[in-house]
Amino acid sequence: MRFAALVTLSLGLSLAACDGGLNGDIAVADGVRDASGGFTINGRIEVGAAAEVVGDLRTVNGSVRLGTGAHSRDLDSINGSIALADKVKTGGVTSVNGSLVVGSGARIG
Repeated sequence: MRFAALVTLSLGLSLAACDGGLNGDIAVADGVRDASGGFTINGRIEVGAAAEVVGDLRTVNGSVRLGTGAHSRDLDSINGSIALADKVKTGGVTSVNGSLVVGSGARIG
């Protein structure tokens, strides 16, 4: 019981600290600069072509997709895939129980 309460509290604090939610998707349109980053559970994260995300992007049970020429900080996915299109630039990438696809000319780190 203590463990469940701790996980719930930690998750609530994480969601309060950034844009995110439960069962919701995060979408950044082509060419947009989004300073907030985001976190979602059971939702996907889509970043359009040439978009720039200054914050980190994290998902549990969802996928992360960055369009051609997009930029972001760190990407984290648990139980979901990460796909980076051509010429993407991103910070660190962490995937647990998910695939990673990296396009031509993409840079990680």
